[in-house]
Amino acid sequence: MEYLTLACSIGALLISVFQMSREGRSDMKAFLWKVFNWTKRAFGWLSLVLVFCIPISVMTSSVYAFVRFDGGQGPATRHEVVMLFLHFFNLVMYGSLLMVLVVIGIKAYKDLQKEIAEKESPSEEGLSG
Repeated sequence: MEYLTLACSIGALLISVFQMSREGRSDMKAFLWKVFNWTKRAFGWLSLVLVFCIPISVMTSSVYAFVRFDGGQGPATRHEVVMLFLHFFNLVMYGSLLMVLVVIGIKAYKDLQKEIAEKESPSEEGLSG
């Protein structure tokens, strides 16, 4: 029942967005960008930490499930084997996501350092004068 209320609310929101005029949509977009930029400034470090902590926690729980499966007593049931497969899938997917995020972070850090170095270096126009 809770999901039905949520689905109806989302549907009503979509209908109202599609019935807005162009000015109303642009005003709404401007408002949403203001809210997004404010939350990015206010919670920037928190969101950065969460982006890395969530995949790490899912991977840790998957590894813990492997250890529990390995130490199990008796024959493995069908449910345990399916859960092992799902934990393996989680480990692979979140591990690859974490690697991609690290590569993107390193590239962004290098680009930022490059921009800072360009701003601090003296311009050639001032030296030729």
